Amino acid sequence: MAGAGDGMEGRWGVSCHTDELLRDERKRQKLTQQQLGERIGKKREYISSLEQGQTDMQLSTFMLIANALGLRFSIVVG
Repeated sequence: MAGAGDGMEGRWGVSCHTDELLRDERKRQKLTQQQLGERIGKKREYISSLEQGQTDMQLSTFMLIANALGLRFSIVVG
């Protein structure tokens, strides 16, 4: 998983490599792009383009995929 400082600094100073994080977790769970796509109602090609960084990922899509993979996140403000 990506750690602090090893990703791109976002607008709020958040380090993120979301495409790598989700791809690595999908592979760790031994899921294909097809299987993940079926879990979230998207095509394999869409999952592939997200993982390759060819398509911008909206927060709602990130959370949908993360939930399908059983990942949990917290947002801390302040």
